[in-house]
Amino acid sequence: VAWEMFLDHPLLGVGAGNYTLYFDEYAQEVGSVSREYEGLGELHYPHNLYLEIAAETGLLGLSAFAAVVLACFSALRNARVAAQAAGDTASVALTRGFDIAVVGFLVSSLFLHGHHPRYLWMLFGFAAALEHACARGPALQPAERPWPDA
Repeated sequence: VAWEMFLDHPLLGVGAGNYTLYFDEYAQEVGSVSREYEGLGELHYPHNLYLEIAAETGLLGLSAFAAVVLACFSALRNARVAAQAAGDTASVALTRGFDIAVVGFLVSSLFLHGHHPRYLWMLFGFAAALEHACARGPALQPAERPWPDA
């Protein structure tokens, strides 16, 4: 259903949050039998974040989303490079952990819709903050740190 919506509205989509409004129309068109198993009026969401973004916001929205994801990974890479240059192994490990978290969210988004985007946006924000913090250098020198380096 989401793919058909995207194909019909490739540039701007059907509008952010409008997938559920158009679901019944497109479900009929593609021959979905989902209504035989669920009650009328139930809201439906695509179980793929990327198809949801494509259907609701088109290529423009997909491009913006891709740009934000690339900016996140760029920020994490910049933070890791700065932390390595400063010899801050704890921050290097933290950047790798955030890399894994973002990749995990993006992979799970192949099967989940965008019902909880705040967690992804929090990861993006943490990546930007980590880049800023690592660019300033370690707050505490290794001898002053209350925790051991990993």
